[in-house]
Amino acid sequence: MSYSDFSLSKVKRDFNLTTVENGRFLPETQSIEPSLYLKEALSEGLPLATEDFETDES
Repeated sequence: MSYSDFSLSKVKRDFNLTTVENGRFLPETQSIEPSLYLKEALSEGLPLATEDFETDES
């Protein structure tokens, strides 16, 4: 079967699937305070992430 023969409705019918729309995919979660280690690691790593590592080709 070619790719163009697939459709969502056909797959749902062939595999007896249902879709749930307008629902939440992941459950609600509580925010937590990041650890001191994480805060320090991010503060040290963020300047590296903003550096330009491109080299000039001459």
